Amino acid sequence: THAQAVAERDAALHAERAESASLRVRLAHAESVGDQLRGALMAMERSTSWRLTAPMRWVMSRLRGR
Repeated sequence: THAQAVAERDAALHAERAESASLRVRLAHAESVGDQLRGALMAMERSTSWRLTAPMRWVMSRLRGR
């Protein structure tokens, strides 16, 4: 019936919106984690502690030069 078709369409639309919202939340979380990692790497690059950061700077410079 028409009412059943409308109800099914509404249920499908609701499920699609819920999935979209879930994906947006996951994307925001991934972006946040990426920002934190970038910040940590930048802090490590700027660090003046030679023993800790010189090897990491060397690796990072090689990765950038690829």
